[in-house]
Amino acid sequence: MPTTLKGTLHDLDYGDKYVLDVKPGVYSYNLVATFHGTVALKVEYHETPPIGSTEHDHWWKIEGKEKVRSGTSIDGKFTVPEVRVDANTVADKTEIRVTFSREFASLGVDYDFTFQPA
Repeated sequence: MPTTLKGTLHDLDYGDKYVLDVKPGVYSYNLVATFHGTVALKVEYHETPPIGSTEHDHWWKIEGKEKVRSGTSIDGKFTVPEVRVDANTVADKTEIRVTFSREFASLGVDYDFTFQPA
């Protein structure tokens, strides 16, 4: 079943972030930009280090800064990896962050992003 994220980036609004839990796997997506500007897409996943580790939580990029001009769209794929709960257990879902942004002082843009398992 597809997931759709829609939004607008106008005036002083330069970015939107969505945090979602999804099953690991390959996802296909479509991003459409409308109005006047350009929108950039970034998808990251969250990894928590094992208990007792000195490492910090980290967001890792899995799809980077695809830019779409108003009146156009792009299709693509990204892979959400499995993350470990501990040395012996893999989580059922992976936390991802989907970020939409527009360039500073650029014209406003509306976006429509749909993704689903490929």
